[in-house]
Amino acid sequence: MNRRYFAIAIISFGAIMIVVLVYFFFFYEYQAPAETPAENKPAVELPQTGNTVQPAAPVIGENKTASAPRAAKEEMSEEDAERMAGSFAERFGSYSNQSDYSNIEDLMIFMTGSMKEWAEGYIIKTAGKSGDRSIYYGITTKSVAEEVKNFDQSGGEAEILVTTQRREASGARANFRTFYQDITIRFKKESGAWKVDAAVWQAD
Repeated sequence: MNRRYFAIAIISFGAIMIVVLVYFFFFYEYQAPAETPAENKPAVELPQTGNTVQPAAPVIGENKTASAPRAAKEEMSEEDAERMAGSFAERFGSYSNQSDYSNIEDLMIFMTGSMKEWAEGYIIKTAGKSGDRSIYYGITTKSVAEEVKNFDQSGGEAEILVTTQRREASGARANFRTFYQDITIRFKKESGAWKVDAAVWQAD
């Protein structure tokens, strides 16, 4: 009799285990714990960088140009004059026969009245002498050094010598030469703001 009850117990236990296994394999759906709300997660700090962006050098033949000075300044230190002269020289000296003098026109807001008149006359004079634009010609200019030759804060005059590296291309893009050339940038304070009064290239 006891053996009979023992056998029944074993069979019942086995049946229960089979039911449990079937349930877990076919009917039970596992739910992952809910994610921690975003506001409770520790913030991830990104590395901080400076807010000064160096302008990329212009690429010949891709309508990219050097950056112009940010604005005519009312007050200017020698360091400001060097930076502005370098930026002006890069933009002033980067052009192509397909850019329609944009390098000069974009800089007019940084020029004194007399230099602006020169720039307008230069464009009119040389526009009529444009050659065959189907044959590409362009120069990319990059400032490599600036030197203060004169800085008179009270007199409102400054002169900076900028050494530039220039890349000249003509015809096929593979035909180019690289050379160094200096340019003198003269500033003058006009109507309370420092502006470029002259830009004179030296013989290369």
